[in-house]
Formats: sequence, structure tokens, C-alpha cells
Amino acid sequence: MSVRVGIVDTGILANGVVASASFIDEQAPVAAPTEEEHGSSLANIIRSNAPAADLLDARAFVAGHPSSAARIASAIDWLVEQDVQLINMSFGLQSNREVLELAVQRAQQAGAICIASTPAQGSKVYPSSYDSVVSVSGDARCSAGEFSVFEYGPHWHFGAANGGPDHRAHQRGHGASFACAHVTGYLARLLHSGVTQDRLFSRFCDHCYWTERENVSYR
Repeated sequence: MSVRVGIVDTGILANGVVASASFIDEQAPVAAPTEEEHGSSLANIIRSNAPAADLLDARAFVAGHPSSAARIASAIDWLVEQDVQLINMSFGLQSNREVLELAVQRAQQAGAICIASTPAQGSKVYPSSYDSVVSVSGDARCSAGEFSVFEYGPHWHFGAANGGPDHRAHQRGHGASFACAHVTGYLARLLHSGVTQDRLFSRFCDHCYWTERENVSYR
């Protein structure tokens, strides 16, 4: 089963990209994505968890420059048109924007699972605070391939390694944006193995080492 994963970020230079589109400001200085690009790093994390995943690159950011909720919403809508099953959003806006909220709702209505990064502490950010969006924070306890549960559905909140594919627990990392990609990748792996969406999160919890509900290890 082919799993299509959309990435809304700075662009991707990585294996497995089957379609790309740009939604960045035409006035912004634009260069081709590089292997060091934030989006490329996210793609490599996702592929490390799900090597067979098809990646779709929705470029809505330029490194060092702000984007807008409208451009992000257009990127999400394009991914929905491409029939993605998962949308990785490793970013957070400080204020809610209706255009973004409606785009996320359209994606969910089309059957896409939206995963977004959120700080472990501090104020709410968007889109991770929207209903039924899966939120992910960095968890220093986690090495790559390890996960934790902070909050159960319908608003799932997971923790994951905050570094790359070889990240080790308690190493310095890159924050929730990388953790988000680890969760997206493992969800893609489960879907590829034949797990259905209605059982996806219960199966994912089977792979979580820590749960805040029970305060026990799933190891």
C-alpha cells in the first residue's frame, strides 16, 4: 500500500518526492531547496521511519522569511487535491487565522491526518491546537524511534526525538519540528503495513515507551 505524505515547509531535496508545488511569496528571494533545508531534514526523518512513503512537497516557507496563513492554507488545499493521507506541519503560528483553520478542516474532511508541532511548554500555537490535529512536542527521553503519549484522543499529543534519524536521548536537538516528522513517519509506516485509520493511534500507542496516563513504560 502506497502512503502519500505531504510536507508543508521550506522545500525538499530528498529521495521519494513524487510531486512539488510552491506557494511562497513571489517577492521573496527564492533558491532551489538544498539537503540542509529544514524541509529536506524533515523529509529524511520521515523516510527513515517509512522508506516506502511517497513525499509531496508543498513549499510555503523560505528560510529566514515569514510566510502567511493564506499561503499555508493554499499549500494544504493542494496536498488534499493530491490525495495525501498525512500532512506534516512542523511549524506553529502564535495566533489563530480563520483561513488556516478552514483549510485544516477541509483536509480532515477529506480524510487526511494532520500532524503539527507544538512547544512542550508555553502558549498555544496553530495549527496544533485545532480540533483533532495531532500535536507533537520534543521529548528529551526519546531516541529516534521512541515515542511518548502526553494526551489521548480525540486531541492526541505525542512526544518524540527532537533530532535527526540517529538522534539519541538527551542529546541537543532541533525541537518540536523534528519530533513532528518522527511521528508522521511512524504513522506512515503503520499505514503502509496495513493498519487502518480507525486503529492507527491505538497501534501507535503500542510503540510508545512512556505514557503520562499510566506513568509506566510500554517498553
